Amino acid sequence: DTRLKQKLNININVTFPQIRCIDIAVDAVDGTGDGQVDVHYGMDRYQLNNAGRPLPEIDPATGNCYPCIEAEDEEHECCGTCEKLKNAYDAKQLEFGDLGRTAPQCVNAVGCRLSGSIKVSKVSGNVHLTVRRSAVKDWKHLLELHPGQEVALN
Repeated sequence: DTRLKQKLNININVTFPQIRCIDIAVDAVDGTGDGQVDVHYGMDRYQLNNAGRPLPEIDPATGNCYPCIEAEDEEHECCGTCEKLKNAYDAKQLEFGDLGRTAPQCVNAVGCRLSGSIKVSKVSGNVHLTVRRSAVKDWKHLLELHPGQEVALN
């Protein structure tokens, strides 16, 4: 293939009925050491209830809004999903802790559907759907789990 510098689109559409969106990371690692960690661009995440149906996102335009709790600031005034709440906490480098189970926007989120695409180099490599945080260091794919934050898998 003479177009090695071009990127290859890999489409993903997968449902995890018992793993929440805030617990899933999409990573890509290739043979050249290029790594993409916790890909969000081009990837839609839909929180699912216990029946496997998408949870509606609270729209601040309607006047309804879940608070961003301790992460609330000018940029994060309304956190309509559990993932938005987690992203707000990550942006301020705050500990998310048990909020994933107790915050109003997280209580009913029990599953996740990932849908979208990831662009990778046209060389050998892997796409990983991982639980919790991950990193790529020295061409190795590392997973970060903290004691007490284990995810119960069904």
